Amino acid sequence: LCAEVVSAGRLVVPDARTDPRTRDEAVIDELSVAGYAGLPLVDDDGVVLGSLCAIDHRPHEWPDHVVDALTDLAEACAAEIRLRIVTRRVEEARGETAALLAR
Repeated sequence: LCAEVVSAGRLVVPDARTDPRTRDEAVIDELSVAGYAGLPLVDDDGVVLGSLCAIDHRPHEWPDHVVDALTDLAEACAAEIRLRIVTRRVEEARGETAALLAR
């Protein structure tokens, strides 16, 4: 499912058991997935870092306002990941600068 989210940009299906993009995925049966909504978590360069998904064990229509809310949540998660990446880089640069100044 994640590969489909990465390639499609988002995947929202009322019943993953019957949708041709998802019905053959082993995880559908393993986790009893029916309704599925998956959205990518994207970095500043457009690279997909992961995905946020919501599942229902029954077929589920995903109203626009729910997909919009999931999209907002995915964007917030991606922003937090990007912030942590930048923070780590800044901390590493500070450490390198301190090491150079200590010489």
